[in-house]
Amino acid sequence: MNRDTTPTFVTVLPLRITAQQETTLLVRFDHARQLYNACLGEGLRRLALMRQSKVYQSACYIPKMEAHKKERRDTFARIRKEHKFSDYDLQSFAGTIQLGWFGASVAQKVATRAFHAVNRYAVGKAGKPRFKGHGQFDSLEGKQNNTIRWDGRSGCLGRLDPARPASP
Repeated sequence: MNRDTTPTFVTVLPLRITAQQETTLLVRFDHARQLYNACLGEGLRRLALMRQSKVYQSACYIPKMEAHKKERRDTFARIRKEHKFSDYDLQSFAGTIQLGWFGASVAQKVATRAFHAVNRYAVGKAGKPRFKGHGQFDSLEGKQNNTIRWDGRSGCLGRLDPARPASP
């Protein structure tokens, strides 16, 4: 499944903010950290339940040879679906516990970030992911390029959401 890519640009700007704006940013990042930790914990819980199932344990013994490749892949896909271990399912979970000021787009990206960490652990590409401590979460992104924005007129970070106006 090929995906068309659009150009991505990242701009890093030094922020000159007041103490009140700094407090607001720190609170918002902390809300995102709490959401990430909740999604990470849920993902690890679902992975543990999936690994405990008899079907998963028997699927691990299916040979990795080319002749059994499709059977093995389909079995693991079915097990993941049964245990709701997917990016979409974790995004749905994040929607039920969404914290703070950010919208669904940012919450889904935080959940995706947690899912990718758990999935890399699940397939053996990385070690067990760690929960983020206070002050360790310092970047956010949205699904579109207009989710989080810098308002040059007011000098504040805000978000574009037609349903709710951006807060200063």
